[in-house]
Amino acid sequence: MHNDPNLQGITPADRKLIEVYGDTIHQNDGRHLDGGIGIQEDRKWQRLHFRVASCTLALYDLPNGRWANRFLEIQTKLWRDTRQRDCNSEKPLVFAACILCKVKDVKRFSDVKQLIWAEEWKRRQWEEVMQ
Repeated sequence: MHNDPNLQGITPADRKLIEVYGDTIHQNDGRHLDGGIGIQEDRKWQRLHFRVASCTLALYDLPNGRWANRFLEIQTKLWRDTRQRDCNSEKPLVFAACILCKVKDVKRFSDVKQLIWAEEWKRRQWEEVMQ
């Protein structure tokens, strides 16, 4: 069973699940678990994700061609990093929202495709990208 300091009281049903599966259902949101990436890094991404998720964002559809392929390469790598515990799941979600977010007075994704290569993203200055 995973070490979860916020685990609810163990019931007989929980004991049976632990006996059979080695763990039970955790009735908390899991924000206190850092997933192996470190508490500070995890909290940073949770804050950024909360900021993005709490907004109503208009997003561009993913275009066809090399820009879509590049976006998907980056997104796939971020999800792979999540599985390997190099980052948490909030990072690829923030990436997609930041890159595909519509920009005022710009009608087509092709006009902002350079955002996929944004220097702020490359340098990991996430807070600047989100401004």
